[in-house]
Order: sequence, then structure tokens, then C-alpha cells
Amino acid sequence: MQQPRTFFQKALIASTTLLATLNTSAISQNEVNVYEGEILTADHILAGEFNGQLFTLDSTLMINLFEGGALEQVGALPSTPEGFLFDFNGATINAFNGGLIMGTIFDSSYITNSTMNLYIGGRTGADVIVEGNMTVNLLGGLFGVHGNLQEGTTINMSLGRISTDQIGSRAMLNMSGGVIPQGISGGFNVYHISGGCVGPSILNFGTELNLYVRDIAVNSTPLELAKGESVSITPTTDLMMVATLANGQPYLFDAQSGRDGLNTNITITATQMETCSADLNGDGKTDFFDISIYVQAFQTTPTVGEYDCNAMGSNNDFFDVSAFIDAFGDGCN
Repeated sequence: MQQPRTFFQKALIASTTLLATLNTSAISQNEVNVYEGEILTADHILAGEFNGQLFTLDSTLMINLFEGGALEQVGALPSTPEGFLFDFNGATINAFNGGLIMGTIFDSSYITNSTMNLYIGGRTGADVIVEGNMTVNLLGGLFGVHGNLQEGTTINMSLGRISTDQIGSRAMLNMSGGVIPQGISGGFNVYHISGGCVGPSILNFGTELNLYVRDIAVNSTPLELAKGESVSITPTTDLMMVATLANGQPYLFDAQSGRDGLNTNITITATQMETCSADLNGDGKTDFFDISIYVQAFQTTPTVGEYDCNAMGSNNDFFDVSAFIDAFGDGCN
């Protein structure tokens, strides 16, 4: 059971949301804000008006979903101009703490041509499908179950969770942190993994897997790599790779035991690289802001922690906190 947040933890979440809001407001006044109890619909978006707020559906638009605010299911509705996908015309959707992009198993949401930012505590519901000219930035939030990240989607993941294995064909994942408990699967995808926790995976035909590692052993044989050196790894049916990712987190791919699977018509490379594992905001240093992000992530992800690589699905606990403290103490070299 998740414990109530302390005043300090609530203040950290509020401050992060405020800073993110100020950053988005600084670059665009074309915005619509959705607050507690409010639901933004496709009809509102097409009309350019919501609760007295006027806006234009173009690439400068910021749709800000705050705590208790939601974006209703879009696409496959009578108000959708063409087909199933709802075209956001380049607009950005920000789901802050408590913000929700709605979707259910029986009422999916179909989104295209947008940037979706999922901050700590922000999430998508079930069956949210994104496809075509889409960027999804996982910044501590949750991409929900039965969701689909389809062709033309780039997923940039530094913190947070993808509770689905539906990364469809011809999508790209750039993963430096966070958790994918069910692992990765799909064909013709490109994966760049330098950190985070990845569950059992199936690498299908045409997949390109790029690992950025401090060290790696293939079928129990360590590979000696100079800094920045890359090496191709032969995708055999009994492949086992044990690595320390660039950010210091462990990585395992084990086809020998049947934990993972692969098609041999794929490409695998490993590049020697080292990053700063406790630099959660990616500014090249460890400071109070990284601690703030970790405390929020720890509090808002009670079932799977960003530093819980050894037991997918177990609770955040003392050992996860200890791992972060050790990483923070190491600093950035």
C-alpha cells in the first residue's frame, strides 16, 4: 500500500510541475490548461476553445494536463476529420503529476503528429495508440497497459515506465533510464539502450539493438573494449549478454535459458560508454534537482522502481534507495 506523501514530497512535486509549466509558458502563449475535474475533448480542440481559453491547433500549442485534468479519448470519433488517428498538427501534450491522457480497453485513443511529455505522476490510460510523426518523452511518467507505440514514433525514456511490450514496427526507443517490465519486442525497430531496466525481450526480424555499456560479456566471454569502441555481436539462438550499461545499471539478455528470444536476422552492437547514473535530469552533474526527481519517482512508482533492476515488479525498498545514494555519491566524472 502506498504511504501518504509528506509535505516535503508534495512540495517537491509541486515545484517540479511549476518549473515545467514556466518553461513551456516561456516559449509559447498558445496554450490550454486543464485542471482538476476538467476534461478536454476532441470537439474542444477542433473548436479552439475550452472554458474560456482560446487557442490555435498548431505546432505552438501547449496542452497542459494538471492534477485531476484529462484529455478525453480522441480518434475514431465522429469529430475526427479523417480516419482513426487524431492529428494534433504538431501540438505538444504535457501530462504533469496527476494529469491523464485517457484511454480504455473498450475505447481506445488514437494520436498522431504530436509531442507527448509524460512527467512524474503523469500517465496515459489503457489502449492509447500513437503513430506517425510522434515523439513520446518519458520524464518520470507512465505509458499505460495495452498501449501501442507504432510506426513513426520516437520514444525518449530517461525515467518512468512503459507498462506494455507493444512497441510496434519501425519505432525507435532511446532509453537512458526507467523501466520496461515486460521487456521489448517487435520487428524492424531501432533500440538505443544506455540505462534503465528491461524485462524479458523478444528481438524480432529486422531489429537493430544498440547497447551502450561500461562492460559486457557475450556467452560468458568478456569483450575488451576501448573507450568509444563499438563491436558487432553475432545474433545466435543461444546468445547470452551480461552487461553493465553506461549509467551503471545491469543488463541481461539470456536466450540460453529461454528468458529472452531472438530472430537471427537482426543487428546487435555494443559501444563502450560511461554516463553518470544519478544525473536524472541530464545536466551533467549531481545536485539537489536529481534528489528531488528521485524522491518523486520513488513516491509515485510504488510497484516498480527506477533502480529496481533485479526484481521486475517488486516494491521500492531500502535497497533501491541505497543504490541511488551510492550512484549519487560517485558523482559525474
